[in-house]
Amino acid sequence: RKCGITIEQVQQFFREVMQKSQTGAEAKQLTIHEVVQQYVKPMTKSAGMGYAMMLNKSKPLQVTCVVSATWTSRFSELVQAIQDLEPKGAMFIDFLALDQNASDWSWLEWMS
Repeated sequence: RKCGITIEQVQQFFREVMQKSQTGAEAKQLTIHEVVQQYVKPMTKSAGMGYAMMLNKSKPLQVTCVVSATWTSRFSELVQAIQDLEPKGAMFIDFLALDQNASDWSWLEWMS
């Protein structure tokens, strides 16, 4: 599927989260679940698609690697791990690739 996101786009999203939160220290403590609830869902609500697809809808990016983390992980630690790995190409990051506002699980159909 073409729902990838680049490392640069993840870094930009992290900077936006840092800017929108009350303090940088607070933003670094946010879990992935909190980032989804406070930032991803509101930003993508009217789009009807995941954050990665919303960013790249004019030119969707083919996924070359998969990044996975628990929703209780700190978002800042995930971003740091991605930066340390220096992935080439676009990544599938579930909470950024999938529509977090979907009211059902029909979006899973694309996986089959």
